[in-house]
Amino acid sequence: MALTKVIGAGVGQLTSSDSDFVIQVVSNASDTVTNVTNGATTNIISQAITPKATSSKILIRAALTIGTDSNSYGYCKLLKGSSAIGVSTQASGSQINASFQVMGLNWTYSNYRAYPHIFEFLDSPSTTSATTYNISMSCTSGDLYLNRSANLVTDNVWTPATVSTLTLMEIAG
Repeated sequence: MALTKVIGAGVGQLTSSDSDFVIQVVSNASDTVTNVTNGATTNIISQAITPKATSSKILIRAALTIGTDSNSYGYCKLLKGSSAIGVSTQASGSQINASFQVMGLNWTYSNYRAYPHIFEFLDSPSTTSATTYNISMSCTSGDLYLNRSANLVTDNVWTPATVSTLTLMEIAG
């Protein structure tokens, strides 16, 4: 099936010289529950992609549901293979350069909640080899849970089972 694009008032065919269109999309939708304890770091979700061209960019989109103990803290990093990408470079002192922070609220029933965490990053891998992206979660206080709340109660609607996704889109460059 040929791809089409809108050109002014008309429609044309995409050619190999066009850029900024989606070439392929791959995604991992995971409902696996992962517990990351205080002081631990764990890869919580991953997805591989094989770019079609070295000029392509990869748009990484993570939508994670994370529950925490009361007053728990941590952070996530985007990894390409085992190397961190899409992290801040501004940390000083004992701060951590991370992609985004994870924290729980210290209020009544917060242990029965899981919170959405959304993150995007545009990578330029410059390869046509298979490339794996991971989200790594580190816990610095309490416990963190992917795809569930800290208090898991299976006989009510307070603690739903959830899914997290890691989606990779190859964009023509």
